[in-house]
Amino acid sequence: LARHCWASRVKLSTTMTQAASVSSILLFYHYERISDVAEEVEWQQQFLSELNVGGRLRIAPAGLNGTLSGRRSSLDQYVAAVTARHSEAWRIDWKFGAAQDDQLFENLTVRAVDEVVSLGVDGQFAPLAEAGQHITPREFHDRLVQASSASQPTASSQIVLLDVRNVYESRIGHFEAPNVDTLLPPTRQFTDLPSYLDTQLEQLRGHTVLMYCTGGVRCESASAYLRHRLLPDDSGDDSGASRAEGLPPAAPPAARPADSATTHILQLSGGIERYMEAFPEGGFFRGVNLVFDRRLVTAPARRAERDVIGCCWVCDAPTDDYSPQRRCRHCRLLLLVCPTCCEIHPQGAPTLTCGECDGCTGGGGAAAARRQKPRRQAKHAREDSRPRATSAPTT
Repeated sequence: LARHCWASRVKLSTTMTQAASVSSILLFYHYERISDVAEEVEWQQQFLSELNVGGRLRIAPAGLNGTLSGRRSSLDQYVAAVTARHSEAWRIDWKFGAAQDDQLFENLTVRAVDEVVSLGVDGQFAPLAEAGQHITPREFHDRLVQASSASQPTASSQIVLLDVRNVYESRIGHFEAPNVDTLLPPTRQFTDLPSYLDTQLEQLRGHTVLMYCTGGVRCESASAYLRHRLLPDDSGDDSGASRAEGLPPAAPPAARPADSATTHILQLSGGIERYMEAFPEGGFFRGVNLVFDRRLVTAPARRAERDVIGCCWVCDAPTDDYSPQRRCRHCRLLLLVCPTCCEIHPQGAPTLTCGECDGCTGGGGAAAARRQKPRRQAKHAREDSRPRATSAPTT
């Protein structure tokens, strides 16, 4: 019995040692007032360097947003230190992901910034106090199940899925559910999103909006902006001109009547990453999730077979691999290009265009033109029937 107990302890110790040495990626964000950003940057830089942790960390007066990599034991020490430093008041959702050694960041960057994530509008137009309600992956999933099975949903109960990531992200992975409208914005960067949302207000008004992004941070400011725009404006002008011209709003946020209750804006807590953990077979998520580290993408762990929804920009062949780093020669937008077409269009060659940016006079290939039109019709089924504002910029 003693020999058996000793062997069990040795096995457990070995397992724990192996787990501590495993390479990991850590994603997190948190909104909390930071009184001394410079001091926080200095502490974070020094402590992470001592742990030999790499990655990128943004620190703003309103909070922080980071993607770090290193040994799991080092990242665990970091989590414990941040928790001890800022107490339990900082309830951060730490998202760990497995990684290979060659997928770890080589360097560490800790920067003081003005915003946790840049939406491109003044904070008064996206007050975080007006951010959408968080719902768990299970609640998000259950709402899609219910909507998918509804034969004739009423306007007030109709769900609209809203992806607030960039177009190159949604091209390789997004949520799809029967009987549910899905909006995949054609945005190249997050700062393009407000102008796009301004064109969708009438479609979204009065419905339940299920908003999602990679890990949740973009939904915070995006949902705040959308809720603020859907609140009635005392001036009767809902065109967004004041925001575009940099003028103050017709009424400060606190003075606006809160009667937008018929529009429910809900955000997926923890984003796609937490959803895939809760539903490792994939659930309603199609394709893969693009991540901004050297893993490039993540996918549901127990999906039965590979689900490729992306298409080569040149020939339409199935692909979801951005690693060749082919880009539009004008706007530098990432383009999906299959291995065969990569040989025709080597990296850095000025032969690829997205066909949509200001610098393009056409191009992107006939296959791309054929693909884009039906896709937009499918994803924006009611686009032609609703009032439209000025089209969103796509730079």
